[in-house]
Amino acid sequence: MSESSSADLLSFTKLGESNYPTWEYDMRAALQVKKLWRLTSGNESKPSSPPEKVELWEEKAEQAAGLIYQKLEHGMQILVQKYMDDPIKMWGELEKMQHQDNPASRFIAYDQFFSITKKEDESLTALTARVEDALHKMRNSRNSALTLKDFEDELAAVALVRALPMEYSSFRSALLLLTNFDFKTVKDAFLQEQKNRQPCAADSALALSSAHKVSTPAKPSSQSIVCEFCDIKGHTEAQCFKRRDARESILKQRKEKREKGKERANAAQQETSASAPTSVQSAEFAGNASTHDYTNPHSPLLSDAGSDWIVDTGATCHMTPHRHWFNTYTPNHTPIQLANNQIIYSVGLGSVRFQPVINGKPGRLLEFERVLHVPDLRNNLLSVLYLTRAKSYIVTIQHDQIFFKRNGALLFTAAINSNNAASINGQVVPMTQFSGMVSTCPLDLTLWHRRFAHLNHGDVKKLIQEDLVKGIVVKSMDLPDPICEPCIAGKQHRSNVSKLASHHASGLLELVHSDVHGPLPVQTRHGYHYWITFIDDHSRHWAVMPLKKKSDAFAAFKHFKAYAENQLNLKIKATRDDKGGEYMPREWDQFCNSEGIHRQHTIRAEPHQNGVAERANRTLVEGITTMLNEAHLPATFWWDAVAAFVHVHNRSPTSAVQGKTPFELWHKSKPDVSHFRVFGCTSYVHVKKDLRRQLESHTQKCVFLGYPAHFKGWTFWNPITCKEVISDSAQFDERVFPGNSRTPVDLQVPSPPETSDPIEQVGVVLDLYDPVTS
Repeated sequence: MSESSSADLLSFTKLGESNYPTWEYDMRAALQVKKLWRLTSGNESKPSSPPEKVELWEEKAEQAAGLIYQKLEHGMQILVQKYMDDPIKMWGELEKMQHQDNPASRFIAYDQFFSITKKEDESLTALTARVEDALHKMRNSRNSALTLKDFEDELAAVALVRALPMEYSSFRSALLLLTNFDFKTVKDAFLQEQKNRQPCAADSALALSSAHKVSTPAKPSSQSIVCEFCDIKGHTEAQCFKRRDARESILKQRKEKREKGKERANAAQQETSASAPTSVQSAEFAGNASTHDYTNPHSPLLSDAGSDWIVDTGATCHMTPHRHWFNTYTPNHTPIQLANNQIIYSVGLGSVRFQPVINGKPGRLLEFERVLHVPDLRNNLLSVLYLTRAKSYIVTIQHDQIFFKRNGALLFTAAINSNNAASINGQVVPMTQFSGMVSTCPLDLTLWHRRFAHLNHGDVKKLIQEDLVKGIVVKSMDLPDPICEPCIAGKQHRSNVSKLASHHASGLLELVHSDVHGPLPVQTRHGYHYWITFIDDHSRHWAVMPLKKKSDAFAAFKHFKAYAENQLNLKIKATRDDKGGEYMPREWDQFCNSEGIHRQHTIRAEPHQNGVAERANRTLVEGITTMLNEAHLPATFWWDAVAAFVHVHNRSPTSAVQGKTPFELWHKSKPDVSHFRVFGCTSYVHVKKDLRRQLESHTQKCVFLGYPAHFKGWTFWNPITCKEVISDSAQFDERVFPGNSRTPVDLQVPSPPETSDPIEQVGVVLDLYDPVTS
């Protein structure tokens, strides 16, 4: 047979998690053409002599094993590597894994069979083929000894489970863990679940253990029951009509939002429908997964994904939103179908190490393979289906415990909690070595554009070409994307202000420009409403301080003066401002007179005379609006964005200064920007050993906020503790932004003038004065 014919013979899809029926026929046909099927099926036994025939048989065995191994996906290859020299055992192992007799796999096969409907533009021939394929899967999932009566009994059990709505999802998952999946067992579990739901909020998993031995609790008096939803006596929360009406209203609103989302996505779907398949054949299923609710106003950040592994019989593989849990990791883009038919996507695939706890003692360290990294999920799913089919686990449930055994050994357990969900006992062992220089994005011009607070691409190239800074690493010179949505959202210009200046200071602190901006529409977490800028005319170095009231401007100026003159060993010679009321208290004039500082004011209604400070404030507003929109952070984080923007701006080129950055002119050294990261991205901050207990996570999931002046590291926000964290040991995912604000940020200052405020001492903020950091 020619090489091309041989390649055509093996051109079918490799064996994965869900295509065994079609793969089996294709692989068998290929082995038959190669005259290797009789050997693989065990019908051609190994001869004992002569040596020539023994050697020929062994050669054919190696060829058969090699062909089978070639047509397996990596996850399946691992399962049969120990049988590389024995195609008979290899085929038997694959067949055994696919034909395991367990309720979960049988239910999925039945459910898929009875859910088949004709697709749009699908021919009747194609529909018939899908039905035959589903029928073959259903037959393979059943025990060959199943009688017609058993089959009818099992169909009735399937009908019961399929009829359960979403609110019974945990009960449904627990049912599929039953050893006996027949109508009587399921019916008994239903009856017990109904009793548990009526008199009290008892754990539905008790119904499963009672399916074999039912013990009915004493029913309390109806007058002693108080509904936790409406506080009225005589019924439970599950029986409450007001709760039912409220729930139906919420579900209706969610459905309307989903329909609107589908309409918005329809145009994009139509563009790709010509080349894309009519259904997602390779989609994984996420069972009872939940995604982040972007409509929840009480959750401004999305770093609250759980740390427990939820046992899920509907998921086809393990899934987690936690990037830092992975011991091995490769990029992966797989569609995942949720129970509501929503499609989300994975971004990576790898393995996660887990330290089980059995009877209060650490068990043998495990490594879960084929785990998908799915940032949109809120919980971690442990696939029972994958463990039983691909890893030969035996899963049993007793009372409120689930046991996972393989080869007779108990490897780990799970506990069923009061919320009807089961989570495995133990702790993930995350990555312990953190590298602050790790990036999940390609080091190209687009990434540096975002790290430099969305600096224009021309100036990013100028930084590289003119060697203005240290630490920029570019591994791809691909042209940047011409469309940057955060830039479009944040950089809408007002009328141009002339940038021409009649004079440019020849030395540092010869002239300092200043302007107050605010009040901002929202105050920060620390109560600030304004900021004040101080800009050196010679270097165009910025210093910005937050203000609670405009009257704090004078205290801020004295603070800046002390800092700048001490750092540079020079004196401020002149200042320029717009003669706003905050700049005109008598003590400010007296102070400048005593210090020998010449004050310049602009003419009324001529803001261009203070153009340097005016343009700086406009650039700041546009920059932080862009950053907050990309990060999906609420406007209350505007001061964090200002701090990060100023840090980046002082290390960026400016048209007023040629050949150097403001930082280099101010500090007399070239800045290092290797520590720059994209504002608001997901960050995994290392927790030091003395701050955690044994088996606790080595990391905390945070939001990256910027660069502290007095430490070599970064500033983060932990949304769980609502505290800032400073650390030099973290890993960044610059593709994912955990902020939950989907309202566009608008930081335009309201037009009504502000009334006079009493004087209040401004807080000391040194971190924006940009001292040298290594």
